[in-house]
Amino acid sequence: MRKEKVVLCTLFALLFLYFFIPFEWLGPRHGKFFVHPERPAMLIERCQYLEHPVVGDEGNFYKTELKLRGMMILFRHGERSPLVGMKDDNGPDCSPYFDIDRRAFNSYSRLLDSDRFRNFLIVDPVFPRNFSLHPHSSQCGFGQMTAEGALQLIKLGAYLHDKYRLQGLFDDVSSVKSLDVSVVSSIYSRTFQSAIAFTSTFLFVLKEMKNVHLKASNTTHFCLSDYSSCHCPAYDRIRETSEKERITEFQTSTEPRLRQRIHTLSDIVGVNKVRHPLQLLDAILGRYGCRRAHFPCRSDGDCLTLNDILQVADEGETIATRMKESSSITRSMNAVEAFALLGHVAKMIGKARLKPDGPKIIKVLSGHDITLEALVNTMNLKDRIPPHYSSRIVFELFELSSPLSSESLFVRVLFNGVDQTVNVGFCSGHLIHGLCPAKKFESFASSGVLKHASLSSLRDIC
Repeated sequence: MRKEKVVLCTLFALLFLYFFIPFEWLGPRHGKFFVHPERPAMLIERCQYLEHPVVGDEGNFYKTELKLRGMMILFRHGERSPLVGMKDDNGPDCSPYFDIDRRAFNSYSRLLDSDRFRNFLIVDPVFPRNFSLHPHSSQCGFGQMTAEGALQLIKLGAYLHDKYRLQGLFDDVSSVKSLDVSVVSSIYSRTFQSAIAFTSTFLFVLKEMKNVHLKASNTTHFCLSDYSSCHCPAYDRIRETSEKERITEFQTSTEPRLRQRIHTLSDIVGVNKVRHPLQLLDAILGRYGCRRAHFPCRSDGDCLTLNDILQVADEGETIATRMKESSSITRSMNAVEAFALLGHVAKMIGKARLKPDGPKIIKVLSGHDITLEALVNTMNLKDRIPPHYSSRIVFELFELSSPLSSESLFVRVLFNGVDQTVNVGFCSGHLIHGLCPAKKFESFASSGVLKHASLSSLRDIC
C-alpha cells in the first residue's frame, strides 16, 4: 500500500509538471517541425498539436452578484486515425511526436492502473469489455484514438480544472453533496478513452472524488433512453439520407476541376474511395498532417500540397454550409440531435431552479464532430466545420443573488474558449450582463429547436 501511494504521488507530480510548468522540464520540444514553415495555422488548429497551449475564456466571468451554479461541457474526442478505408493498412508510427509527451503518456497509463483510479471511476457495463482505458502508445488503428489524442483531453481537463477552481466550482468538495457529477460517452473507444482522459485531470485530482460513474450513450447525440422524449426511431435513416444528399451535392455542385483534383488527391493519399471532401480531409489529417509526416507524391511527381489541403477543407465546409441552409432533411437531423443535447442543459437548469441551495452541477459529454455540429447549426455558433479534435462547447450556469423579472438563472455559451452567447439567436436582445436568461434556453430546448426545422414535434420526422 505504501509503495503504491509513493508511485501514485510520483505520477501526479509528473502530470502536474507536464501541464502547469513550461514544457522544457522533461526535455525540449525541438526539431525541424517546431519551426516548420509548412505547418500553417490551419493545421495547428485542426490537429491541436500538443506544443500549443489551450486558451480560452472559460471560468473568466466574474460579477459579485452572480455565482457559478454549474457547467456542462460537450467535447469531441482527441486525435484519431482515419475513418475511411486506406489502400495501405500500414499507417505511420502513432507514438507522441516529442519525448516529453511519450513520457507523459506512459505516466498517464500507469495512473489508470492504480487502485485509487479504479475507486474513482465506475464504468458502465454497457461499454464493451475489450475497450481499453487508454489508446495504444504507438499503434494506429482504423478510427482509433492516438496517444496524442488522449493527451489533448488530459491537457484540456487540466486547463479547465484550473480555470473553474478559481471560479469556485470545486469549493467544499469534501462534502459529499457539494457536487452533482454526470459523465457520459458514446459507445466508441475513442470517446470512451477521451472521457477517461478528461476526467483524469478535471475531476480525479480532487482527492475526495470517488465513485464517478461513466455512463454509456447508444447515440452520438446523447439521447440516453429509448423511452425518453428525445428518442427518434427513424434517426439512423434520417442521417443516412442526409449523408447521401451531401454526396450528391459534391457530385453535382463542386466545380468540375476541383472535383477532379479531389479524386486525384484521393489516389495520391491512398484512399480507397472518396465520396465527399471531408472524407479526404479526414485521411490527410489522420495519415499525414496530424502525424507530421511528409506529404505523399505519385511517381509522376504530382504531390499533395498545402494549398490542396486548404481547398479540400474549404470545399467540405462550403458543402456543409449549403446543406445546413438548403436541405430540410439535414435541418431535421440537426434538430433531432440538438433536441437531445439541449435537453441536458435544460435538466441542469431545472435542477438548479428546483434546489437553489443544492449542489453545484457538472455534466461531461464525450462525443464526436457531428455531435458538436448539431449545436453549431441550430444555435448559430461560429467556427470551422468539422470542429477540430478536442473541440468543446461549454454551458456555464450562473445564479443572480437578486432576481430580475422573476429570473435568477443565466447561461453563458463558449465554443472553443470563445464566448458566443451573443451569437445565440434565441438570446438576442435579452442578454443581461452578457448572459442569456435560462428560461430562453428551456423554451428553445423544449420546442424552439424543433421549430428551427419547421417541426412541431419529433413525431413529424421520427
